[in-house]
Amino acid sequence: PCVVTGSGNPVTMEDDAPAGLGFGGGGDGSPASAVTRQQVDAAVLQYQNQRLVQQLEAQKAEMHTLEGKFKELRERQSSYDKCLMTVNKMWNQVIL
Repeated sequence: PCVVTGSGNPVTMEDDAPAGLGFGGGGDGSPASAVTRQQVDAAVLQYQNQRLVQQLEAQKAEMHTLEGKFKELRERQSSYDKCLMTVNKMWNQVIL
């Protein structure tokens, strides 16, 4: 099975497995190897899930930061707009 990471690069379960899982081998079809394979698959999925949770938390933090910057910029723009309207009114009084 192949999974595409956030960078767009395909990664196999073997590549994505944390060290020490003992991934691979044992494909003799015995019930013990099937259980081991299921355990490894579950461990890999759990590891991938942890990584996704970490990525999500990082994205949430970045989103919060960007929302704060956006709010600040919107407030500054509002101030500039008010100033421009005042200058425009004064200019119209001068030319009339």
